[in-house]
Amino acid sequence: MEIEEKIIFQKTREKELDEAVRAGRRAQDIAVEIMNSLDEAKSWSTIDTIGGGIMSDMIKYDAIGNAKKMTDQLQLALQNFRTELADVTEEMHCDIYTEISSALCFADYFFDDLFTDWLVRSKINESRNKADQTCGQIQKILQNLNQIQQQTICIQRQLEKELEEAVAVSEAV
Repeated sequence: MEIEEKIIFQKTREKELDEAVRAGRRAQDIAVEIMNSLDEAKSWSTIDTIGGGIMSDMIKYDAIGNAKKMTDQLQLALQNFRTELADVTEEMHCDIYTEISSALCFADYFFDDLFTDWLVRSKINESRNKADQTCGQIQKILQNLNQIQQQTICIQRQLEKELEEAVAVSEAV
């Protein structure tokens, strides 16, 4: 009976770990999408800095807009990941923001000079670095969860073997 309870506990733990891993992978996928959008914005920012004009501004801000939308999705995914991690006692502290003020955006379009292009580029770089840190933290937690999953599976197999041996001994008696 005691062994069966331990097996049930390990199976429940395995299920919780699977849910946490799925939530983590979802958050990581979104973080990667954000980094890709910010990389695109950074590329267009470079073009804009060397004289790309209004078209490069439009494409750059479209990529920044995509990153902002995905940031909202990431915040929800991270919240879900935290909830799932709470079930397996892992902690995660990370937030990402892709905030470029509307005044800076206006100045970039209106003045379209090197100074505003540089300011926008530095904000893009800050956001990209935060997204990279978040992705790295998620990856580290996922690696830890993978190790815990492997341990849980080993314990579960060992308990099932013990249960089979206990049943065999009780049938022999």
